[in-house]
Amino acid sequence: VSLANQGAGMTLTEYEALLNSNKPVLVDFYADWCAPCKKMEPYMDRIIADMDGKVRVLRINADENAALCKELGISGLPVLKLYKDGEIVWDHSGFAEEDAIREKLK
Repeated sequence: VSLANQGAGMTLTEYEALLNSNKPVLVDFYADWCAPCKKMEPYMDRIIADMDGKVRVLRINADENAALCKELGISGLPVLKLYKDGEIVWDHSGFAEEDAIREKLK
């Protein structure tokens, strides 16, 4: 799910509401200028297609959601966060290989 630019970006409350799911939620913080993010994008799209119905994937543009990133302590990109039942179970900064991401989603 790509989130449209909402002016100043989403609030922490809105973000937390998105995590409220009976499925695991994988959040991908990225930016258009981020080379590792661009390298990950094709397989993030594959994961979204392959895991549809099993995992909810949120791609959040860090530039459009700077205040949210600051509140979450995100300083470098990309950042992946995996939540189960609203609790964070994996927090990864930097480039991640497709196999590593898929392993966490099992």
